[in-house]
Amino acid sequence: MGGLGFAHAHVNRFLAPPSKAPAVPYREKGQRAKPAVAFAFSLAYPRAMGMSGLIFAATLGYMGILAWLIADLGHSRRWRLRRAELGARGDWQELTEYFEKEIGCRRPLLRLFRTMVLPGLLEAEYALHLSNQGEHEKALAWADRAGSRSGWRKVLGKKLKVRALILCRLGRYQEAEAVVAKSRVSSAGEAQTEVVEGLIQLYQGRVEAALGQQAIHEPRLTSAARALVSTALVLMGRFQDAVNILIYEPSNVLVYFKPDELQQVTRDDLGRRLVLALDEKHASVTRPARHLEIASACFEAGDWQSLERAVRRAERELKSHPIVERIYLRLQACSCASKGDTAGTENNLARVRQSVDEAPNRSAKYEAHQAAGRAYSLLGWSERAFSEFQEAAKLALHPLEQHTTKYWLARAAEAAGRREEALGNFRRVVADGFNTRMSADARARLDAPGVTPQPVSESLNLGEY
Repeated sequence: MGGLGFAHAHVNRFLAPPSKAPAVPYREKGQRAKPAVAFAFSLAYPRAMGMSGLIFAATLGYMGILAWLIADLGHSRRWRLRRAELGARGDWQELTEYFEKEIGCRRPLLRLFRTMVLPGLLEAEYALHLSNQGEHEKALAWADRAGSRSGWRKVLGKKLKVRALILCRLGRYQEAEAVVAKSRVSSAGEAQTEVVEGLIQLYQGRVEAALGQQAIHEPRLTSAARALVSTALVLMGRFQDAVNILIYEPSNVLVYFKPDELQQVTRDDLGRRLVLALDEKHASVTRPARHLEIASACFEAGDWQSLERAVRRAERELKSHPIVERIYLRLQACSCASKGDTAGTENNLARVRQSVDEAPNRSAKYEAHQAAGRAYSLLGWSERAFSEFQEAAKLALHPLEQHTTKYWLARAAEAAGRREEALGNFRRVVADGFNTRMSADARARLDAPGVTPQPVSESLNLGEY
């Protein structure tokens, strides 16, 4: 009763002239008002103040809804905090459960807010989360569900980019390109659209189209764009250029906030914790990834000393991100193999296989076999390398994966003395028509049969890295 009376006092203060205030019925100290009497008084009081009961009820209802909305938005902020914490820890199973629980959230005002302001965005984010774990078909169903809800252009653009990326990962390139074209209309000029489009081109083996000459000279490339450009340059054999574009200081999460937005978000302890959690999640990918991308370029260039240096720096930045950790283990296995460390090679490959078994998906399995084949080739174990590349070939989906695997199958067959098998795969590599260093090397081996070219070995200048 005291809370209701307090509300009455404030509402009356603003909606009724003080001069019309009636005398409040007197009650002896310690005497309790009967509920029926109190209820009747609560209804009669605003009328006596000159306020209609309807206006009074509407005012109370408005205040109640406002308080409810504030509580629901507070729940949304706590959800974002927990999501960021789980993402930073790499606890994807619990994060999946947390997503599903939030999608089924029964808070009516929060659901209304998301339906009216951010329609389908939560479903699209869940779809991307599932796709990152390799559950592309399930992810696509959620992306379609998200796309069925109309919304603002910016929200629509984000949903379309998620759907395009999932279609690309499924090898449905024409559909993905159509979705990207539609996304450009909704979010023209966004860097993420360029990156998704570049990935679609890269997966199909269109390396030059993925590269985009203007992208190399763009001073403000995002970390994702730098990774894409570096990968394309490595495929073309331009290892020093690939490393050069990776010599930069990764940004933190603050770049995604405008100054006024940051001030608004960090006005309380929950907001400050949220920003810190988002930054930790962001850093769990961007900081080790840069070193691993440099390590990958050094590996392909045959610069073993720089490879070991970059892998060690990545190790210091590792958090708990499953994908990043698997990349690190694969490169560490190859680094050990380059030094003839068989025990270290097998130990790291065993950890890769264990990680893949815990969260199986096609891409992770393919990469595991491909890395094992490369490591065994460095150790001189040609037959084991050939077997690993055969397993990788069974899992290769994208034209670029198939192209790469055919090349290394040919190299392993050549090392094992299987001349005709090697020549057949080299011809298939050339027939792909891709502008890669693998195509150039395969062509050179076919033009001069019996002459084994020297392995790639280029000392890269890492500068102050």
